[in-house]
Amino acid sequence: MIVYEPRAKWTQDSFVAKFIEKAGCKDFPSLLLKSQKDPEWFWELALKDMGLQFRTPYKKLLAEGLPWPKWALGGEISVVENCIDRHLKDHGSDTALIFEADKPGESVSWTFNDLARESHFIAEELKKKGAQKGDRAALLMPMSLEMAAAFFGILRAGLTVVPIFSGYGAEAISSRLEDSKARFIFVQEKTTRRGKEIPVRSTLDEALKTSPSIEHTLILKRADFISQNHQASSSYHSVASPAESPVLLLYTSGTTGKPKACVHTSFGVLATTGKELRYTFDVKRSDRFFWYTDIGWMMGPWELFGVLQYGAAVVLFEGVPDFPEPDRLWKIIDDHQITHLGIAPTAIRVLKKAGDSFVEKHSLKSLRILGSSGETWDEESWKWFFEKVGKTKCPIMNMSG
Repeated sequence: MIVYEPRAKWTQDSFVAKFIEKAGCKDFPSLLLKSQKDPEWFWELALKDMGLQFRTPYKKLLAEGLPWPKWALGGEISVVENCIDRHLKDHGSDTALIFEADKPGESVSWTFNDLARESHFIAEELKKKGAQKGDRAALLMPMSLEMAAAFFGILRAGLTVVPIFSGYGAEAISSRLEDSKARFIFVQEKTTRRGKEIPVRSTLDEALKTSPSIEHTLILKRADFISQNHQASSSYHSVASPAESPVLLLYTSGTTGKPKACVHTSFGVLATTGKELRYTFDVKRSDRFFWYTDIGWMMGPWELFGVLQYGAAVVLFEGVPDFPEPDRLWKIIDDHQITHLGIAPTAIRVLKKAGDSFVEKHSLKSLRILGSSGETWDEESWKWFFEKVGKTKCPIMNMSG
């Protein structure tokens, strides 16, 4: 049974529809087949369409093939340049981040100028502490403005970022710090969840007892970033790296053994997230994108890398979807006119139990595309998400699970 067909006008004008035409293909299956036969042809065309910028142009895009491909040989690229700095000249005053705190009513927005300035500040602080290109810096923070400043500040300085789920215990944190050999770690002064303070600092103190590689702990206070009084040199450019340099170490949950670090490279993470956000989620500069996640899970870095490439805004939320009421997410969508909502099936099951009335009292008319990740769906929850949240008008794009 077909429950959704892409017949809305926006789907005919979508980036993927236009890309099929540019590729000279009659439909999506033919594009898919051609891309599988000639991946270098596909990526050359996609990179041009995406507008990805290299500091030093590559000599050959696919130097070696599967199973161990070598990408963008000789090319150098900057994540920060593609996600922030290239927007500053003409779109610096556009909204880049919208932060919703655990406590309702505490909403703050940053422009691309704000994010550039704050990431400059973090990069310079790291340099003052002796950070070198290629060093690793960990994040133990919720989805917040100060987290985003640290995330991109680490990358601006040429370091590799290691995000760690802020809800982990000391042993889980220590195992990731020990394995990554991180020299620096950023932590929130305090974090709240369901209105209660979470003892992240004391948990980190315990973890550091068995994490000898950490030389500096940088404690970020929210008030400092909300006031935006930081001063940084405007001439501090982002560090460009060879295309296959590691920029992100993201650890598995460890539920099936020792946590393993997935290594993401500067070119790889920009190309992949850029492709998915453009052709799967049709992200435009005017969009507002919200994935309910944590920076320690892939969807956190994924949305920052992908959405900001296109100058759209990312919504950061540090709370839980049913506090203080089960309509918290639906209110956020209407308040900020969010166009894209991504969420895990588990969270939908929780919200569904609260009843239809909480979602029905909000219009949600700004939504265009829904997303899911993390696990498989049960049919009843999928239908509720599609019918009650998406009003049967929004496709659900499943990213994983």
